[in-house]
Amino acid sequence: MIGLTTVQSDYVARARDELLSGEPDQLRAYLNRKRRDKRFDRTITAAIRDGKPIPTNLVARIIGRYSDSLLKLRADTIGLHETFAALGASKDIAFQQAIAKGAVRAEAITKGWKHTPQDHPRVQRVVDADNSRLDRFIVIVFVRHRPPVSDSGALNSQRCNHCLVFAFSRLQTW
Repeated sequence: MIGLTTVQSDYVARARDELLSGEPDQLRAYLNRKRRDKRFDRTITAAIRDGKPIPTNLVARIIGRYSDSLLKLRADTIGLHETFAALGASKDIAFQQAIAKGAVRAEAITKGWKHTPQDHPRVQRVVDADNSRLDRFIVIVFVRHRPPVSDSGALNSQRCNHCLVFAFSRLQTW
């Protein structure tokens, strides 16, 4: 069973307070929430314009949709994390099988860390993964290190969720 995080639950509580307040500033603050259901915007705008409070049963519906949106975000986040973990694990298994068959020497496999392009990479996450600067390509011996989204070691899912750092393995030819 998946639920909202503590932070997301706080967002829902604050959003409810904003809508129940009847204060124009508070209602406008709700309209700035990215995950709100925009189908209710006209109702909220009318409440601001008319100076009337939003009925509590309507507030419950609006907050329910907002909460559902945050819950979907949480589910998508967990799904993305698990997908990256499965992809990383499958790559590891493939190389381990090649080593076990004698087709490849473990010393010939190196791993690099890469971040997907985005505006605000989580620099701390990359630094934790390889103890180096973000702009430097790191080569790590394959057998000693797991992918950054792995649940092994000190990297827990709370730190890995929404992390778009991934490891790739490369067979070196000498």
